[in-house]
Amino acid sequence: MNEITNERRDYRLALGFLAGTAVGVGLMMWLAPRAAAELRERATETAVNLGSRAQAVRDGVADGVVRGAHHVERMANAAKSTV
Repeated sequence: MNEITNERRDYRLALGFLAGTAVGVGLMMWLAPRAAAELRERATETAVNLGSRAQAVRDGVADGVVRGAHHVERMANAAKSTV
């Protein structure tokens, strides 16, 4: 009689593990796609923001180069006219 009780306990323990595994897998499958989609969305937003910042820096540098070139041109013209 003691053996039957021990077998039932082992069987219940195995069922408990299987049920827990099934619940865990179900939760993982339910939550993982949402987490992956959110991660992709955040990565995309970060890449877009980084691209916008890089373009702003590029535009600022280009404006600085143009201003510098105009300044050099004015200085060269001024030097020519004084000579």
